[in-house]
Amino acid sequence: YSYDELRGLTKQQAEAGGSVRFSLAREAGTIECEGAFAGGKGSGTFTFTSNRSFVDAMRARGFDFEKDSGNGKHDDLDSRLFTAAMVNVTTALADDLKTANFGDLDVGDLFKAAIFKVDSKFMAEMKASGFPDLKMEDLVKARIFKIDADYVRQIHEMGFSNKGFESLVKFRIFKVTPEF
Repeated sequence: YSYDELRGLTKQQAEAGGSVRFSLAREAGTIECEGAFAGGKGSGTFTFTSNRSFVDAMRARGFDFEKDSGNGKHDDLDSRLFTAAMVNVTTALADDLKTANFGDLDVGDLFKAAIFKVDSKFMAEMKASGFPDLKMEDLVKARIFKIDADYVRQIHEMGFSNKGFESLVKFRIFKVTPEF
């Protein structure tokens, strides 16, 4: 997190050490922290206060935070909201992803998009590069392996235009580039 996101904590305070109180306010809720820093490293405790109006705002956009995520963990609502606050899931992100017309997305997809910086611009670029049917999992792979429209163009220019998306992932893993 950057210090400008943290209310009540500066880099100088963290480096100087001592007792601190600060918060991280996000749409999904606020995390209040209390503890101490020594040598630039901190430890302490926190409390999380969820923002229930965020739940309503997201439901209006088609994302139900009250529904079980289906990930096998059976997280409760507060756990999902805490995660949303930590990774900075916002209504603006939800609106942005909806504009991409990328099919049905769920709360888990919002988390993935926030973590891996997947937005409508990236979705559109990947669609336009010849992969109109990618799912969120594919876009996450693309971010992890640094596959973007420019890389797709390079692969096509090397004569591999008929390869599928998984081939791009393999090419990137094995560092297939024009220089190679």
